[in-house]
Amino acid sequence: MQAITKVLSGSITTEIPQRTIKPLIFCKVEPESAQEVVESLSNQFMQDNGRIFNTEEMTNLVVSVNQSFLTILSGPPGTGKTTTATRLAKALHLGGSSDEQNFLHIPVGRGWVSSRDLLGFYNSLKNVYQESRTGLYNFLSRPASINDEALKLILLDEANLSSIEHYWSDFLGLCDVEHFNRPIETGIPHPEKRIITVNENTRFIATINNDSTTERLSPRLIDRAPIINLSNHINSFSNSTDKIFDGAITAKNLRALFYKEGAQLNKSDEITLNNIINILRENNGTLGQPVLISRRKENAIANYCEVAGEMIGSDVAMDFAIQQQILPHIEGYGTNFRNRLLKLAEVLNKSYPRSAAELDRIIASGNEFTGSYSYF
Repeated sequence: MQAITKVLSGSITTEIPQRTIKPLIFCKVEPESAQEVVESLSNQFMQDNGRIFNTEEMTNLVVSVNQSFLTILSGPPGTGKTTTATRLAKALHLGGSSDEQNFLHIPVGRGWVSSRDLLGFYNSLKNVYQESRTGLYNFLSRPASINDEALKLILLDEANLSSIEHYWSDFLGLCDVEHFNRPIETGIPHPEKRIITVNENTRFIATINNDSTTERLSPRLIDRAPIINLSNHINSFSNSTDKIFDGAITAKNLRALFYKEGAQLNKSDEITLNNIINILRENNGTLGQPVLISRRKENAIANYCEVAGEMIGSDVAMDFAIQQQILPHIEGYGTNFRNRLLKLAEVLNKSYPRSAAELDRIIASGNEFTGSYSYF
């Protein structure tokens, strides 16, 4: 009766115990170029007997993760999606899955419907915030420490077992640079605990499979994240240096190396991108329904190509950008829509082999009975 009385009166308060945070060890000498970072990570990936990433693939991965709040790794089982995220965290010296450092591995559950499944919720009856078993609330709200100077990497494993747009809704708006500082409301009535401010160094990586047991990604989510298909793998590698960093790199330095404010495409890439966008959005009945590409995507492609293009060449960078920023938007039906895709293929076949191969897969896997064509 005493316990029941305390619950009913709201006098029970439960503090979530703060876990002991292990301090990160930082590099004695910070890298001076983006190329130096890519080469070091490539060499570390070579040493752990996992999936080998060539220089182009590693550049694409590192640039995407540093520039995007959410990066999605797609592909069938066995392509190394989960291990790629965990290996990247280890190579960046952010900690492992069981460490209380700057990497958090979250296995997504089937049936998650809201942020309470990912973060938790405030129980007004008990006057306590009931944290989700994921540990994300504790990870984001832990006391300030030296670890805040490095990236915070969060893996959403099998992310589309439930609708990402639903359970990740609190974070969806943070994908836009202009809205990144928007706080997350917890519902706790105490002013000092009412909101969670996501550190600007926080990044999410989501792994997805595409089959009948998973949820489709919404257009709003696709518009805000690059989708890296790990099934398109070229097994080649050029080892240009033996240097491996002896600690974590500060997020401030990574941002300076991998993000360019106000980036713009060169004239050739700009013409190519405009041509692709015009083909997809052309309002022509003989080409089926149009595919719209937002200004947000154009800005993301410009930023990506300016940084990645300096390391792997402008054509290769644009190829990656088209493959993971443009093609995931493809969704249409009918013979006329197939004509639109064939028209796009004529452009991609000239200089962009990765994107051309991805588009060929979409066309070849189209359902002839229903006439449906989709990236997923």
